[in-house]
Amino acid sequence: MVESPEAAPASAGPATRSARTTGVLLAVALVVLVAALVLPWWSETEVFGPVTWVQEFSPFTGVRASCAPSCGALDFGPPTGPLQGTSSFSSVGLHDTGILYEISLGLVVAGVACTGAAIALWGLSSKGSGSSRRSRAWVVAGTAALLSVAVGAALLPALQPSALRADTVAKLSAGGVWTASPSPETSFIGECQRGAFNGVCASGGSATWGPGIGWLLLVVATGVLILVLVRNVPRGERPATRA
Repeated sequence: MVESPEAAPASAGPATRSARTTGVLLAVALVVLVAALVLPWWSETEVFGPVTWVQEFSPFTGVRASCAPSCGALDFGPPTGPLQGTSSFSSVGLHDTGILYEISLGLVVAGVACTGAAIALWGLSSKGSGSSRRSRAWVVAGTAALLSVAVGAALLPALQPSALRADTVAKLSAGGVWTASPSPETSFIGECQRGAFNGVCASGGSATWGPGIGWLLLVVATGVLILVLVRNVPRGERPATRA
């Protein structure tokens, strides 16, 4: 039986839509990753009476801290009062934490580069340029992007508490540094209330700490990259399901 010429365009339609969706998802992942680079990856908020003190860790700018309405007579932190303004990690004694953020930043930047390469290679493959082997090269780049971003994001909850603890043990004599639980030196995410006997709240305030919007965007980008790769697993390689 001779196959109808209309069959080819009909079958090509879903493939074209799928290819476009892949391109859009890769672009979304790239935009989200770039946004994550300029936003805080972790933050802590402490409340002492009417005063709220906030510090944020960002991969490029380091530590940014502020008080609202003003720091006033708060006496924790450095001898001159709580940290304010923007400082590098090393300038405030957070050497191990700074190294951790440099490693994570390097991995995420590599992920951005690999995502950009995946978009370029996908563009070539979608136009039919090159062999079938080269047309799948974007999947390799996308996989490298996924691994780089996922590992870069995972390092913070896994290692930041211990890095902070190593950095702050030497500052205990200055006051305002707490290595007992609950505190940022013992957990990546946490909180404590006024009146706690241990932890950061033993100084008389309440506190919350956890991932910033930048770190959450890394998680979003990881999910998007996973979705892209799963959508493009060749049908013949997908595990068979039982009837």
